[in-house]
Amino acid sequence: MTLDLTDRAVWLILLAPLGFDKFADQLFCFCRGSAGRPYDYLGIDGIGTDKSFLHVGFARFCSDECTNVLQQIAGSFKAVKPWMVAPSGFKGQADRFGLYELALAEGWTPLVTVRD
Repeated sequence: MTLDLTDRAVWLILLAPLGFDKFADQLFCFCRGSAGRPYDYLGIDGIGTDKSFLHVGFARFCSDECTNVLQQIAGSFKAVKPWMVAPSGFKGQADRFGLYELALAEGWTPLVTVRD
């Protein structure tokens, strides 16, 4: 099965800030080193139910791993717990974040606008 990243009803694609390509090799190596980690089902439950203590340290879910990679390699989103980041949403929440909103706040540019 192949992911279709052109489906604008499903995906929001952001353009990384200029100069971000200098991290490409490090990002690739970090992600390869993360292969095989279990899925953090407790973390998904924790972010969905506002129980941040529900999290398995070695396990990851998609936005958790993306946030962790960007923190470790590029220094992005420093004050955020990766397991408290969903793909988008949680406006007005003090401890839960949307990866999309965090990226916009750091100057990433949407390639297409498909949602509010």
